[in-house]
Amino acid sequence: MTGTPPSPPDGLAEARLAAQLFILAPNALGGIALRGGGPARDLVLDMIRNALPARRMPPHVDEARLLGGVDIVASLTAGKPVLQSGLLTEAEGGVLIAPMAERMADALAGRLAQAMDGDAGFGLVLLDDGIEADERPPAALTDRIAFGCDLSSVTSLDGQCPDYSDRMGLQEVEPASDEVLTALAGVAMALGVGSVRPLLFALTTARAHA
Repeated sequence: MTGTPPSPPDGLAEARLAAQLFILAPNALGGIALRGGGPARDLVLDMIRNALPARRMPPHVDEARLLGGVDIVASLTAGKPVLQSGLLTEAEGGVLIAPMAERMADALAGRLAQAMDGDAGFGLVLLDDGIEADERPPAALTDRIAFGCDLSSVTSLDGQCPDYSDRMGLQEVEPASDEVLTALAGVAMALGVGSVRPLLFALTTARAHA
């Protein structure tokens, strides 16, 4: 049996849709990983930065800058302890952008994961410049974000993106029924999904898309 082969998925369209959904509920959806650099990633990143306050995290940020603490230089100048806020605090209510996420140290990833498990109040955007299959952001973080988008093979910036700016808030969408939850759990079991997080992300994504 012959026929026209299905068109490959449009990586940019998928990433733009994921970004729009993430913008609707950044805390509930955790974050988004954008693999591959270039104009396509810049376009998606601009969508997020135009909608949400954003802070960029240096790849080798130290613990004092991340968590906050005493500003040594300012303290010496003032002659008394001067506290500085950390990036995690500054990112509250918006997003924290992590460049070179595929090279992130485990200790830093652990700090971010711990914050996300608490009352972090921010969404995480992982910029993944990896080329090889094993060059990926830490699993501790990818397990805590809803979306992973590969833009490395995007060749065109054309295409339309749905606009959700006038949609109702996520809290206004009716909760899923027991039948939907049962079906979702069944699919997860059939696919061998061992963590509850993907189920919660799938449910939240469906509600945001609704």
